[in-house]
Amino acid sequence: MNMMTVSKWMAPTTSMREAKCSLIPDPWKIPAGSFKWPATPACTLTLKTEAGLAHFAVKPDTSMPIRAIDIYYTQQGQPEGDMQNHINQFWHHAHAQATGQDDVWSAHLPIHATDKPLWVYANVLYALEQPITGAGYYYGSYTTKTFNLSTLLKIASPEEIQKAGTQVTLEPSHTIESFQSNWRKEWFTTKPEHWARKTHKIYSPLWSAPKGEKEVKLSAEIRAEQANKLVLGVDKYVAEVALTGCADWQTITLSPGDFRDAEGKALESWQGAKELRFAPNEYLTSKSDNKRRLVGSDKWQGAPPQFRIIQWSLTR
Repeated sequence: MNMMTVSKWMAPTTSMREAKCSLIPDPWKIPAGSFKWPATPACTLTLKTEAGLAHFAVKPDTSMPIRAIDIYYTQQGQPEGDMQNHINQFWHHAHAQATGQDDVWSAHLPIHATDKPLWVYANVLYALEQPITGAGYYYGSYTTKTFNLSTLLKIASPEEIQKAGTQVTLEPSHTIESFQSNWRKEWFTTKPEHWARKTHKIYSPLWSAPKGEKEVKLSAEIRAEQANKLVLGVDKYVAEVALTGCADWQTITLSPGDFRDAEGKALESWQGAKELRFAPNEYLTSKSDNKRRLVGSDKWQGAPPQFRIIQWSLTR
């Protein structure tokens, strides 16, 4: 059963914000007539399968070398939703695997609800014959050896999902991130050469802060080879964390009140939070006096930090 609507636009996604992978090469750097775009990848969304899971298949144009195929999907899509939803909706990553038939790649799409729509598309990462230089985010220059081409967005309505009998297999978890392989696929950055990352996982009902508990804290296990100050951020609020710098894992536990905005106001609650991030530093600018304040390390010392887990900790 293939019952869904095809959108006429490409969905924004976490991976599209990875500058080296997704920005269109500067046309002024390409000699006229020397480059031909591959065809838009064909794709099919199937809701009714033997496994009871939604399934997405991609057939890319193979006229150029393909480096990767990544499938992204969300159940937070709102065609008429507000701008904050469009910006912060979380996109799951599904690892595409070759089917061995006709250059088709596919993946199952575990879902958490049947009363929410399913939006899905794929990115095909192609290799360029030679590096291309262009203008990237905030007018910064970049050089890339790859470019991204996306499928059209496929949308399945709740009614179509329910009629197909698609099963719910994802359950809410207190573990926001376990940092297993490919975890970066669900985090994003506009500066992929740096280790700082952001995610909208805490905006998803699967990883949002638990409700109805006496006290909920944000906990992380981090290791740094040298003493540093790390910044953890939630929306416009940040917390500065002192890392001791040793071979042992260091557990950090933070309450909402540990996070402050540019005016010094504390975060009142985790509820409604949309973005979680970590970085070596961050600048906050006060609206009252326009002063710019550095939070974190002026210069990170040593290798990038290692993360083992970020989770919600409950105090009953």
